[in-house]
Parts: sequence; C-alpha cells; structure tokens
Amino acid sequence: MSNKSPRAYAHYRKLVAEANERTIQLCKDTDLTDAELWWCDLSPLESWVFGIEPSLLNALVIGWVRYQDMVDCTDIEFLEFRDEERAAFPKLFQGERVITFEGAVGFLMEACELPQVQSMMWVCRTFVQNARSGLYEAPSEAPAWAHGDVNPAGLFNDPDCWTLEGARGFW
Repeated sequence: MSNKSPRAYAHYRKLVAEANERTIQLCKDTDLTDAELWWCDLSPLESWVFGIEPSLLNALVIGWVRYQDMVDCTDIEFLEFRDEERAAFPKLFQGERVITFEGAVGFLMEACELPQVQSMMWVCRTFVQNARSGLYEAPSEAPAWAHGDVNPAGLFNDPDCWTLEGARGFW
C-alpha cells in the first residue's frame, strides 16, 4: 500500500475496485479515440500500438485523473487530497497545470503502484491523443536550425539504386 498519501490511495483503490465490477470493454466504433470525447476509452488498435493491457484500463484512467487533480488540471475525484498528494510527491509536482512525462509516469508508478511499462504506455498514448486532437499549442514545424543536410541517395550513394534496375540489384 502506498503510504505516502494513504487517504488518496485508499480512495483510488476504492474507485478502481468499483470500476472493475463492470466488464472492461474496448471502444469498437473507432480505431482512434478523441482526447475530448473519449479520453478514458481505449480502442483495440490503441491497445495494440501502445502495448496497453486492457485489464489495467480502469486503474490507468483513474490514476491519470488522480495525477491531473494533483497538478490542478482537473478537480474530478481527488481535489480534497491535492495538498496531501503534493506534499507526498514533491518531485512529481512541477507546478500548477504543468504535466510532464516524467511526473505523470512517476506518479502512476509511485502513487498508484502501476507497472512502469504500462504507466509509460498510457502517458504516451495520452500525449499522442492530445496532439492528434489538437489540444497542444505547440509549433507544428521544426525551426530551420534543426534541419540538417540530407543526401538524396541517403545511405545508398550509388545513384543507380534509385532506378528499378538498381533497386533489384541492391535488394
């Protein structure tokens, strides 16, 4: 049992147990879930691509809510534990409404006792879902200084490799 924030952990376990009383169903009407409409759902494709174990869906979703409540992005279920959580996990709290990959994964692992890989995969999926849904206001193009020169032939310095005959000889 997580002893750093015992009241929040007990509430978390209660919510997961209640959610697990219902059969977990993957979202079958779409391959990709939307961050605003289906943020807590998981499609079979997402489960496969991100390597998320469907049986952990409720624990991951409720753990994600718990983390978001701690950083003040939401106040759904764990608002009353916010100060307790911040005191218990100071390294994972980077500031009001600041969500970091390390903080989120660390919180799911430490506060919710979820496996490292599943925590990482859930956070990756959530970040990709948010980007795909247009919720980030980040630049979409890399700055000019980030681009390097590219040899059009890439690793294949022989210009014939770009012809059908050259490709047959190469492969």
